[in-house]
Parts: sequence; C-alpha cells; structure tokens
Amino acid sequence: MGPVAVSTARVRRALEATLATYGDALRWGYFETAYGYVHPARRRQSPKPTDNLRIVDYEVLALPIGHGEKSAEQVARIRYVH
Repeated sequence: MGPVAVSTARVRRALEATLATYGDALRWGYFETAYGYVHPARRRQSPKPTDNLRIVDYEVLALPIGHGEKSAEQVARIRYVH
C-alpha cells in the first residue's frame, strides 16, 4: 500500500498531536522519548540519542504523508549543536 492522504478528522488530529509531541521531545532534549517514535527499521539509520546534543531548530519541510492509520512520514530539518 502506497502513501495516502490523511482523510478522517480523527486520524488527522491524532497524527498532528503525535508529530507535535515528537517535535517537542526533540526541542526539549528528551531524545529517548523522541527515539521511540522512529520506526524500528529506521532506528539503525538514526543517530543514537546523546547528552552532548542540543537541538537549536526543528522545521517541518513537508506535510505528513499517512501510511494507513498507524504510520506516517514527515520531512523536517533538524539543526543541532554537538
């Protein structure tokens, strides 16, 4: 099944809340929490959370693409200081 537009209001609100929580976790340095939102297959491609990392900007570049009701993808630019 390919990407689909998020259609129902309930699913869209849940997705927006999840993405906002993920972004907030990154901005506030709760990396373990944010890491839990990353799909397991992509975790090995993602850097491990570290105490020496500080997020200085989190900018959403594209609206989320839904992959059913349980998964979505969003493109963001994350600027950080290590």
